[in-house]
Amino acid sequence: MIRAGELRWKLTLVATVEAQNAAGEMISTPSAGASFWAKKLGLRADESGRTSGVQANAEAKFLARYRADLTANQRLTCDGEEWEITGVQEYGRREGLMIFARTTGRG
Repeated sequence: MIRAGELRWKLTLVATVEAQNAAGEMISTPSAGASFWAKKLGLRADESGRTSGVQANAEAKFLARYRADLTANQRLTCDGEEWEITGVQEYGRREGLMIFARTTGRG
């Protein structure tokens, strides 16, 4: 059972909307979708030096109540940072979802 008090991180799904501009080209625009609460469990973080500075990468998993509309092809935001969903695993019998994600460097 997932207790509500453990769900402290607000996640927002980010969908990519395809639209045609005035020149007839297809452009992709991010659009905020549904928001829900989750428990964040940090997995790994590292910093790698680049010629222009330091880039931080992080991977985490989030435990959220079950939702049928969540897939690994989506992105989400958490605390102003954008995360790419790398995997979704059912927790219990439709009790919840374990969402595996990594930072995108945007946000």
